[in-house]
Amino acid sequence: MMYEKFFYLKENPFSITPDPKYLYLSKKHQEALDLLFFGVIEHKGFLMLSGEVGTGKTTLCRALLDKFNSKVKSALILNPLLSDAELIQTINEDFGLKMESSSLKKQIDTLNSFLIEQTKKGSNSAVIIDEAQNLSLKALEMVRLLSNLETEKTKLMQIILVGQPELREKLKLPELRQLNQRIVVRYHLGSLNFEETKAYIFRRLTVAGGKGHIKFTSTALKSIYEASSGIPRLINLVCDRALTAAFVAGTRVIDDEIQKKAIDELDKDGTLKKDADIQPKKRLRKGKYAPYIYASAIIVFIALGLLWNSTKIGIAPTVIATPAIKEVAENTTPQVASDIAGYSAAQKKDVKVQESALLQAELESNIQVEKTSASQDSGEVDTSQAEAKNIISSPEEDVVKNEATFKELVILLNGVEHTIENGKTLEVTKGDKFKIVEAIIDGVSNKEVSVNLLGFVGKRAANTGEDRGYLVDTAKDLWVKYSVKRQGVEYPIVIKHGEKKIGEILIKLKESVGDDKG
Repeated sequence: MMYEKFFYLKENPFSITPDPKYLYLSKKHQEALDLLFFGVIEHKGFLMLSGEVGTGKTTLCRALLDKFNSKVKSALILNPLLSDAELIQTINEDFGLKMESSSLKKQIDTLNSFLIEQTKKGSNSAVIIDEAQNLSLKALEMVRLLSNLETEKTKLMQIILVGQPELREKLKLPELRQLNQRIVVRYHLGSLNFEETKAYIFRRLTVAGGKGHIKFTSTALKSIYEASSGIPRLINLVCDRALTAAFVAGTRVIDDEIQKKAIDELDKDGTLKKDADIQPKKRLRKGKYAPYIYASAIIVFIALGLLWNSTKIGIAPTVIATPAIKEVAENTTPQVASDIAGYSAAQKKDVKVQESALLQAELESNIQVEKTSASQDSGEVDTSQAEAKNIISSPEEDVVKNEATFKELVILLNGVEHTIENGKTLEVTKGDKFKIVEAIIDGVSNKEVSVNLLGFVGKRAANTGEDRGYLVDTAKDLWVKYSVKRQGVEYPIVIKHGEKKIGEILIKLKESVGDDKG
């Protein structure tokens, strides 16, 4: 692609082809790889790897094949839409076995002879079937029968079923219970968390030849994570579209504006829809909502009857409308409630003089209740109809004061961005340089909080207790007397909202190798 030269890359870092050299081994992926490798080496027979679309199952399988030595003969089946006979034939072909006859019996006999021969040589055999959720029941039954190819002590062939979550559901079918019971090793591959998403992006850029020419802002990275839900394939799509947008704009910085363009384009295409977003339509159960339907019908008929009666005597149904104002005020938005209240007030002008006293008394009584409820925090009660209307529509009455919650701190350490959660510790080597970039806060703006590194003074002339944006040299800028227990090892970064402390992380110093004693 054209942007590769612009960003000084050797190749496209965010291709969606399953290239093992780009595999990022998160904790989950490493566990899955180790478990599958163990299952094959230990002759466990049946193994299963499941995961959502795009989580890296196929790439992991290719990495597993690369990990096998010459003692493991392998076959990779990528097309599961095969009959039982075609499945056996494809496995034989992938093992390099040539057959003149297409007879199912001869195909199985040839495979069995090959497996026995490999076992005598001290070798192992493994078959990986990708997209196994698409295998027919007949093909899955054939897979089960292949597990009968064994000696008294060991399985001759290890079979790895790889598929989407539907595979797990399919194996629960009664007719597949024998196969399900034989699966010894199972692993479900989840999505990446935020830190893993960042590491995934930077690894792919590095493998593609990137040397730090492409910059991502912390908020852009957060947007990528939220848009992709940490699913590797979606991360690739978002990042590829972001690099394209940055190339068109002539910038090497992926900021909020660039990222938003990329995500908006993918959203329009429907590309970012995850499997979890596509919910099956729920069928309406007969009788479940019948009582509510009947009750609603009765209310409608009563309301129509009252409306007809009030029209007949020439007055507006104010008495009905007034309770309706109270109901709406409690359950709808302030603006809608205000409109309804205004409508009711306008209607009141048409009330006949001889009935106005009674109706006005009832109206004021209801407004008084509403006003008391809406303004109980201030302790003021006013029977003014205009003020009652304002209270219903005033958004301030519905706003609950948000409490500041500290989530994470973004720190740039030796040019590499780290996100540290509340209560966690960032280990640095003495002599490292870091900068506090920003605090991630829920409930209030991050400008309303202070971030103070104890033991560091940003402005010597006027110490404001705000240390974001300053470059801290851990070899000379930290005062030991402000460290934890004055040991010069741990330095707290305290986050406050006003005078209230809402969070803290620790910077922990390690001596550099050259400074170790002895």
